[in-house]
Amino acid sequence: MHLEGAQLALEHLNGLQINGCIIKARRPVHELCLDLDERLSERQNDPVNARLIYVSNLSSKPHRHEDQLQTFRQFGAIQCVTSAAEHAGKRGRHAFIRFECADSAQAAVGVDLQIGNRKLSVCHALTPPHNTTYTPPYNTKNHTKHITGGGVE
Repeated sequence: MHLEGAQLALEHLNGLQINGCIIKARRPVHELCLDLDERLSERQNDPVNARLIYVSNLSSKPHRHEDQLQTFRQFGAIQCVTSAAEHAGKRGRHAFIRFECADSAQAAVGVDLQIGNRKLSVCHALTPPHNTTYTPPYNTKNHTKHITGGGVE
């Protein structure tokens, strides 16, 4: 799981009630995590990641990828889309989207998005770009038929 997935899990699961039980989701508390909020805040405000968002709960069906891409184009021009799952030869349910403008990324994070019956979870990217092992990025200017694997530049 990426840092983004863990962050979204905390946001969406904490306080959720299932079968009469309330879920309490928290980060682990030990010496190594004492400054975690500060580090996450630094990463959210990092200029390197300012144009990059993380999206989860995407459809894994290939014909839905253009719909997903179109949903995010409403916020601005997209530079590239990356997915670790596609690097492994699978269709991923999460992806990183790099916009050409930081304002576009900010706008996408601030909106509740749904494609079909799927409610998408969106947050600012927290994973440092140099810590990824993806293949070269998919360039949306030259290809729009399928979103394929790529790397965070």
